[in-house]
Amino acid sequence: MQFQATWPARWLTKLPSQTGRRINGEFMLKLGFAALVASSALIAAPATAVTTVTSGRVNSAFLFSPVISLGTNPATYSAMNGTTFQVGATDDLASAQGRTGTLDGLINFSQTVGTIITQTLDNLFVFGDGQGGFYYFSGTSVQTRTFASTPGVTTSGSINVFGSLLNTSRGVSATGSTLTISFNSTGGSSYSSSATLLVDGNTPAVPEPTTWAMMLVGFGMVAVAARYRRRSVKVSLA
Repeated sequence: MQFQATWPARWLTKLPSQTGRRINGEFMLKLGFAALVASSALIAAPATAVTTVTSGRVNSAFLFSPVISLGTNPATYSAMNGTTFQVGATDDLASAQGRTGTLDGLINFSQTVGTIITQTLDNLFVFGDGQGGFYYFSGTSVQTRTFASTPGVTTSGSINVFGSLLNTSRGVSATGSTLTISFNSTGGSSYSSSATLLVDGNTPAVPEPTTWAMMLVGFGMVAVAARYRRRSVKVSLA
């Protein structure tokens, strides 16, 4: 049974050769390097579809009331019913100014300053982007910044939630961010709280599949060229 040659095979047989059907090593080497250079340029250049968020600040425009439990270990900060408030925003997140934000989740934190607790907090803070979409902040760990408590008198503290900010509708990939939450209670009253989100960095860009494919083709061509070059040297020395 005979199989019809695919187009790469037919194309390769038409390449310039030194003897019969042998592939020209110099030609393949140049072509391979060209593919590598092109793929490197694609990796270096940011994707035009992605909106970069390098700096920004979003904060709750007024205080809200969470439920905090200090009788457990770890302590908990709860906004399980979806605390909603208006937000203020600056810099790359300025389009969110005046939009609605929602804090919804159960956060574990230590009463010991500096302690970090790893946990998964999906879509902990969500707010409108001012263009019909939403930003989603998810946390991966919580660090206690400050904490002080005198039972029946006053309790105050602040925690950092480390995570990333995402907005698929605007093409914003996961961006390193920190959500700082402060809380306070005086004379045994209900807690009041505020939240501020700061963008503090971008995750490294990941090359697209087509770029990786071009790189692999380039490396393959360079390897083939080197192989045939070695054969040419052996023939000339024989």
